[in-house]
Amino acid sequence: MSSGWAAERGRSGGEGGGAAEDGTGAAPRRTLSLTPGGRAELLARLRSPKDAEITDGQRFFTVLTFLGLLPDPAAQAAVLRRRQAFLLTPASFFYEDGAPATVEAEPDLFRRGMLRVARATGTEEKAWLAEALAELDARTAGPSGTQAVPSGSRGPGRARKGTV
Repeated sequence: MSSGWAAERGRSGGEGGGAAEDGTGAAPRRTLSLTPGGRAELLARLRSPKDAEITDGQRFFTVLTFLGLLPDPAAQAAVLRRRQAFLLTPASFFYEDGAPATVEAEPDLFRRGMLRVARATGTEEKAWLAEALAELDARTAGPSGTQAVPSGSRGPGRARKGTV
């Protein structure tokens, strides 16, 4: 689910189109739009991202970019729970005798750096996921156990520039 996917598949599948507009810099700004069928396809892909869209950090960021368009907090939470489960599985860039390498045991300065940065990033992402899931679970339950306002709704002053 990349912007390339959206642009190319949307045009070829009749699910959207685009236009070039004058930008503030040298390059023109591209504006993409979706047909109702294209929007339905986007929402379906957001509800059930491919495994690579969960396990690859950059692809997951693309999912996060649009996840707020899903009107159901429970569906949003299901996607975040998949990412959380992936992150909670022990893994490393490097392995020693089949076990993930640790910062503390890595002798190479540069590999240690990679492992430290990955650990810090993972720690923050796990913390954010826990917070986001708690918030989505609260929205799903609502104050009295009833369905709350979907997260895609925006109150006054919270409108997004541009729509999909």
